[in-house]
Amino acid sequence: MNVLSAAGNDAEWPTEQVQDFRWVLRQSTHEQHAQLDALISTLDLTQSDTLARFMAIHLMCFEAMARHYDDPVLHGLIQGLRQDLNALGKPQDASATVELQPFHPLAARYILAGSRMGTGVLRKQWLKATEVTVRAASAYFTSPNDRSEWPAVCAELSKIDCGSDLAQEISADAAGIFDIFAEAFHRSAPPVPACATPQHDPAANR
Repeated sequence: MNVLSAAGNDAEWPTEQVQDFRWVLRQSTHEQHAQLDALISTLDLTQSDTLARFMAIHLMCFEAMARHYDDPVLHGLIQGLRQDLNALGKPQDASATVELQPFHPLAARYILAGSRMGTGVLRKQWLKATEVTVRAASAYFTSPNDRSEWPAVCAELSKIDCGSDLAQEISADAAGIFDIFAEAFHRSAPPVPACATPQHDPAANR
């Protein structure tokens, strides 16, 4: 299950003979992306509790991004996630936050455009839900998706010199955004119930 970046079909990416910066960026973040996919894929989007966790993870991360990146699409997704969490009866926990250092806008566009493509894949799982509450949490999965943004981002990435400081900056920033999604996944885990403390029976020592 591709989560943040469906990244298109392999045909949309340059071959190994054309290793431009978008190819380099994809390769440099591949391991983090795969690890995050593995984490998010454990969440069943047809069940209210796990769907709420999925929404909370994305809300934490998108809010962290929005503190440094003013984008109407991002703000719309944040509002949709808040609306869905309320529909699920799991309103946003204000104390649940992750922090992110300032980043290059193109790193954010890369993550967001890929995320919107990945959402199309995840939406198919969500649509299998039969629980009324789950289907009512529809704002995020039905948010407008500008399909022209992904090729536009790829075109801009392809213009960047792979050995430039800008390339290094965008690679590091994209990796940092992937990292906070993994952090948010672990922070969103439900608390482990405390084991009951065995009661000592004084009669047992008699």
